Amino acid sequence: MQMRRLASLLLLFAIPVHAQTVHTVKLTIIDTNNPAGTVKYNVYRANMACSTGVTMNLVTLAPISTLIYTDTPGPGTFFYAATAVASNGDESAKSPTAAATIAAPPNAITITVTVN
Repeated sequence: MQMRRLASLLLLFAIPVHAQTVHTVKLTIIDTNNPAGTVKYNVYRANMACSTGVTMNLVTLAPISTLIYTDTPGPGTFFYAATAVASNGDESAKSPTAAATIAAPPNAITITVTVN
């Protein structure tokens, strides 16, 4: 079976789950080329725009069967792509990238109270 290429990766949103420490990026994979349930997916992340010489790192421990993946990368700007993986292990080319920016939490403030 020849695998068709993955159509696209759509980044839905990046939201803070806990205001001070944990932020997540929720990715939704839209695959219009492979029938549902016939492939699994790998998700890749880079911390800079992908161009010649930029390596995207695999962030899924194993191919996932769901079309939604949640990542917890911390503050910064990240670029994501996905691939379709056939049951025999063949992997498609990477999808177009989608970007997510997670702002760093604000700096701590100091309050001094003086009682007269």
